[in-house]
Amino acid sequence: MAKVGRPSKYDKKYIQTIEEYIADIPNKRNQLPKIVDIAIIIGVTEKRLYEWANEHEEFRQSLDNIKDEQRKMLIDRGLFDKDCNSTITKLMLMSNHGMKEKKDTDITSDGESIVGFNYIPNDKDNSNN
Repeated sequence: MAKVGRPSKYDKKYIQTIEEYIADIPNKRNQLPKIVDIAIIIGVTEKRLYEWANEHEEFRQSLDNIKDEQRKMLIDRGLFDKDCNSTITKLMLMSNHGMKEKKDTDITSDGESIVGFNYIPNDKDNSNN
């Protein structure tokens, strides 16, 4: 099937655009790096960026760098910024970065701990009398 529409205008200079974008993020207090920002800067759709990432390894790595920087900033802000919205931070880490909330399970019976039982045979059990 022939491709329809305008041909892709991928250019290696977009990697430099992403690097500059990431480097400028610390200057923007309330901004996290986002792939959609790069789509807007370049003037294409986010879907097109992912298509380029599938076709060009170095571009995929650049998009991964955006995700890594976002994850790092979310964790740092969640830990150290008292004005950070912890609920939104947790939601973003879980939905965008595959993090999960760990829940420990305590096995009890009627509020009492279940004690394990280990049987260790002694020499008498192994004898053939």
